[in-house]
Amino acid sequence: IDEVHAPTLARAITTSCQATTTDNFQVSALPSPCAPAAVAIFEMDDFGDSLSGPSFVLMFPILRAALTGPRTSPGCEAALRVLYRHMDMLSGEDVDESVTPLRKDIAITLLE
Repeated sequence: IDEVHAPTLARAITTSCQATTTDNFQVSALPSPCAPAAVAIFEMDDFGDSLSGPSFVLMFPILRAALTGPRTSPGCEAALRVLYRHMDMLSGEDVDESVTPLRKDIAITLLE
């Protein structure tokens, strides 16, 4: 993802997450529309491949927020496709130890 988008990605992450304690945060549904999240998801989708494990962990709250709630925020329709692209990191030969702790959160996101 082009580093030109770093400030926009940071806004998308802060919009997606609300601090609950010093060590924890809660992901909530995105406001509609949410241009920073739309840019982040577009950039992840446009990358066309899996992100590295740490990059995916950083960007996962944006994907989760986009898929949470009654409607997908405009411009965030590719969130499910991006999430699916990273499923290989959860098990098998492409497992990434930084992503496997998110297994439960990913399942919950898909079921919401």
